Amino acid sequence: MTEAQQFEVPRWLVWAQIDYLCAHNMAEAFYPAPMEIICYHCQQCAEKALKGFAIANGWTLNKSHDIEFLIEQCKVYDPSFTQFYDNAPRLSMYAVLTRYPDSTIEITKPEMKKALSSSKEILEYAIQRLSEIGYSIPHVELSVHVPEQPTTKPPLKAKLEAGKAKAASNPPIKGKNKDRDLTK
Repeated sequence: MTEAQQFEVPRWLVWAQIDYLCAHNMAEAFYPAPMEIICYHCQQCAEKALKGFAIANGWTLNKSHDIEFLIEQCKVYDPSFTQFYDNAPRLSMYAVLTRYPDSTIEITKPEMKKALSSSKEILEYAIQRLSEIGYSIPHVELSVHVPEQPTTKPPLKAKLEAGKAKAASNPPIKGKNKDRDLTK
């Protein structure tokens, strides 16, 4: 492995992990789940994991979002990557069709779950195969922190009444504006 590969390959896999974790956390924390965005991140996860593996083996980066094409590139170095062909066309579709509000693709919950599992399998397999050829890929963890919900605020009318009561209980003002009624 070259010095450039030693630096570059882990970066691809870290970003792939981040894409997967974004997708997974959105699926867990959002209701309704933004399925198009989740599937987009699943595609990005698979794409980056496959590119990272191919680059580790000497492949020159090609700007493609096509998961089938990327599996073909990985297959040159490791034929076992062909096990991911079945879900490749659907994952590839999420690269472009899910990125904008005018998306014409309709994604069901089972399809979203399949995208999550497929991208995770590709990611884990790429990391496993890379570790077998000497790469150390940092493990990434992202967690969702839901802030505490604020307590119910009293209505504005109740706040105004409390303010008037407080003003009425204050001692009289001495000096220039001592005759001014502050409770109105």
